[in-house]
Amino acid sequence: MRVRVCFPILLLLLAASIRGASQSPPEPDFNRDILPIFQRECVGCHSSALKLGGLVLESYQDLMKGGEQGTPLVAGHADQSLLVRMLEGTAEPRMPLNGQLPAEEIQLVRAWIDASARPPATPAAADHAVPIPDIPPQVDVEPPLAALAFHPSEKWLARGGFQQVELLDLVENRTLQRLEGPRDLVRSLSFSVDGKLLAAGGGAPARQGEIRVWNLSGPVLQVELKGHSDCVYALDFSPDGRLLASSSYDRLVRLWDVRTGAEIGALEEHNGPIYSIGFLPSGKELVSASADGTVKVWDVASLRRLVTLTGAEGPLYGVAVHPEGGRIATAGGDGTIRVWVRDGEQWQVKRSVVAHRRGTEHIVYSADGRKLVTGGTDRVVKIWDSNPLSRVGAWDPEPDSILALALSADGSLALGRYDGALKLVANAVD
Repeated sequence: MRVRVCFPILLLLLAASIRGASQSPPEPDFNRDILPIFQRECVGCHSSALKLGGLVLESYQDLMKGGEQGTPLVAGHADQSLLVRMLEGTAEPRMPLNGQLPAEEIQLVRAWIDASARPPATPAAADHAVPIPDIPPQVDVEPPLAALAFHPSEKWLARGGFQQVELLDLVENRTLQRLEGPRDLVRSLSFSVDGKLLAAGGGAPARQGEIRVWNLSGPVLQVELKGHSDCVYALDFSPDGRLLASSSYDRLVRLWDVRTGAEIGALEEHNGPIYSIGFLPSGKELVSASADGTVKVWDVASLRRLVTLTGAEGPLYGVAVHPEGGRIATAGGDGTIRVWVRDGEQWQVKRSVVAHRRGTEHIVYSADGRKLVTGGTDRVVKIWDSNPLSRVGAWDPEPDSILALALSADGSLALGRYDGALKLVANAVD
């Protein structure tokens, strides 16, 4: 049996086959194919806020400006491009820090560079905010109590709420003042050493950090500080009261002049949110503890990192400075308290102990430095003899998570919980 094929149709089929065989995949486009990879894996460290290595990867223009090592690519030559070699692990430091990209994504970056690393032909995807309805609760709800601070006189306690700060008179058991706080939940509070100033930190998550500083003689709002791009988690006044240090989920520590509100500078070398900070008694140095698992010691005058302390097996949530200044204690996700002692310009771990097996979130020295108080994710508060590092007391678990822990000079303890409850214990540390 013969099959007859019309010659014109045969020509059409042959032409279509040739076109299909010669058609190549579309050339990679920066905004469509490369930028989403950078946004997912790289801008945590290479944002305009953090700018590690001087390199920003938020846009094509940022990438082509390069960083401290120059432009990280050679257009048309992927094999010669530092960016590719870092992604493939053949150059240090290997990128991204949290693990190698899938092979197909590395190949996509390679193909884009080999195709001359052309500017984007498509516009960057718009960041469309999804409107979230404001649904008021049907019953009274206490906001989480995430920030507490004792006044140096020991007679007042500052309590952070939702967009407000309450000043409580502990002697007369009444509210003295309600101050309009930063946006969202107040997550950090600090009194100046002389008790004349109060600072509160918070802000809109992933949008803007906010700090308010009041002069308590009024009280009147003295300055409002905006510079962080995420929530402010910790605050500390310098011993002379002239500077305020703040740390944020945006991985930065900022230093402020509290008289003028001017930012003095930013400390930029952490690779994770910074949950705790503290000035040393001299005021010349500052320590910071981060979710990147490190503590860094900074020179305040030069804004220079002096040393990085490592060894934690997980994020760090708290750092406490001993009143004498030659010792600091850290607490974090691995549950271990580590006590670092200064030896000249170096710091060494002298003691460590597992305090809370699910993680230790809060740590503070007593005024005389003889005791340490910790709060864990197990909802338990423990008291430790700081030298040697041995437990001398523990409370029954709290009914909800401990979000704030503060200790007064006379040893009274204040706890803030997720359910909004405030717990006060007089002479908890004797």
